[in-house]
Amino acid sequence: MSLFKEHSIRVILVISFIIYVLFTFITRTLSWNLYASIAINILLFSVLFLLTIVRKTRLSKIDELKITDPLTNLFNRRKFEMDAEALIASNTSFAVIFGDLSNFKIFNDTLGKDIGDVFLTAFAERLKSLLNDNSEAYRYGGDEFVVIYKTRSKRELEKVITKFKEVMAQPLNKLDLEYKISMKIAVSRYPKDSRRISELIRYVLNIIHNTEMHGMISHKFVDEVAKRDIQKKDKIAKFLRDKSMESFKVFLQPIVDVKSNKVYGFECLTRVQDENLDFFQTEDLIKIIERQGKITSLDIHVFDTVCDYHNIIKTEYDDETNLSFNISALSLNEEFYSHVKEKSKECKLKSYNITIEITESININGLENSLYYINKLSELGFKIAIDDFGVGYSSLSYISKLPLSVIKIDKMFMKSFNTNHVDKKLVELVSSLSRNLNVKIVAEGVENIEQLDFVKSTNVDLYQGYLYGKATPFNEALKLLEN
Repeated sequence: MSLFKEHSIRVILVISFIIYVLFTFITRTLSWNLYASIAINILLFSVLFLLTIVRKTRLSKIDELKITDPLTNLFNRRKFEMDAEALIASNTSFAVIFGDLSNFKIFNDTLGKDIGDVFLTAFAERLKSLLNDNSEAYRYGGDEFVVIYKTRSKRELEKVITKFKEVMAQPLNKLDLEYKISMKIAVSRYPKDSRRISELIRYVLNIIHNTEMHGMISHKFVDEVAKRDIQKKDKIAKFLRDKSMESFKVFLQPIVDVKSNKVYGFECLTRVQDENLDFFQTEDLIKIIERQGKITSLDIHVFDTVCDYHNIIKTEYDDETNLSFNISALSLNEEFYSHVKEKSKECKLKSYNITIEITESININGLENSLYYINKLSELGFKIAIDDFGVGYSSLSYISKLPLSVIKIDKMFMKSFNTNHVDKKLVELVSSLSRNLNVKIVAEGVENIEQLDFVKSTNVDLYQGYLYGKATPFNEALKLLEN
């Protein structure tokens, strides 16, 4: 019971007692009949008692709303954290079973939020049907759900998850529509994996967002590899915290013309070395820098470096050599745009030789907010490319919305074309579509002759990958132009 509720009840009881004393004094002073006085006092106390109960009920209802998800009627994230902390305080072993509906976003975007809500509610009902005395379910947020299961046995957990997957494999049918559940599940355990709920959640979220899983409904337990991945990211974050932008080097990877096999241009890639002179993975770097709020400063630094490279190449080599670089969606803002505009004038940049790459995995709804600046950059003469094309759900939406000059096909297609007939056809389709739209196609991740032959067969314009060359420092990359 909250302090507020206890205080309110005490106030009501005190007031009741005062009224009782006053009423008793009045009735005796007026010489009212004893039985009438008793009856009125009982009535008075009954009313006060009912008022107290009503108030307590209202306060309980308010408290309940604070811990309940209004759509699904499951408990919410706040209640999950409260319950987990209570179990930790009592040293009760439990598992955090975290599930993400990996295909729900496209379902929701296609059919609309109202229909999406119906299916989320249906999913929650099915989830509740699987609970027992040792478990509780919560909506963590959006299309993410979590179950607390009290046990210390991994074998028992495996049985529970197997049952869960069997039940969830059945499609949800509502409103004459069908939703086939696709779900990633990650499991962490107290106290085995951690004694802090924040770490237990961080482990499962890292698996959900960064681990490749196979199958419509797949699961993975937190293991030492997952823990080391988190430790590595913490190390990177700590290392980067006090680093200046000058610590970030810009390497160049050649982009090659398929027909002539000559260098068409370079992609400018960010690199930074740790204290052991090992290079951090670019994807890890970018995500951490975004969280640290430094990504626009980094993208400005990369652009300035690209300008310097451009002027050297323009002076010493071929004016038509193209340079491309990737920017974060968070940098599509006034600060970045204004800097690019002024710097371009200052260094007399031939902007048509510079390509700005936008990652296709950016949420299409987030892209709407950035489209203004993408168009403004295009108006300055920069080419716009869509990077990692094919890995997200909204590829065709990007083609229709962006002022594209280049489409870069994700490297996963190079790995799967000879085993996945659909992937092969998709590359051929995109290549055909691009020719009609007068857009160049770049195949990423070309690492062997077989992949290059496939690229040639699909009439792709350009390719990049280890077959021709890795990303190298600027002076080394220039040697490719000399050849």
